Amino acid sequence: MISRIEGVLEDVVEGVAEVRVGEGLVHELLVPACDAGELLTQQGRRVSFFTLHYLESQGQGSHFVPRLIGFSSREQRAFFELLTTVKGIGNRKAL
Repeated sequence: MISRIEGVLEDVVEGVAEVRVGEGLVHELLVPACDAGELLTQQGRRVSFFTLHYLESQGQGSHFVPRLIGFSSREQRAFFELLTTVKGIGNRKAL
């Protein structure tokens, strides 16, 4: 499981951040809406995210897509994990 990513923030568009890690490897992370504005000011700079890795169901649950969600702190990630235990609140809605 990927628990933390560090690299250069390439781009942030509609709740998705792209982080370049090493040569030629760019990870796509979903980010909370509350962080998107601040991340726009960090483009081109080195950033660090605490991550949560999950499989997102596509269609009728027969196909799964791996997703990473990036948080600015361990506490933010822990709160997100607690929030998603509430019935009816999944990862996308919690973001």
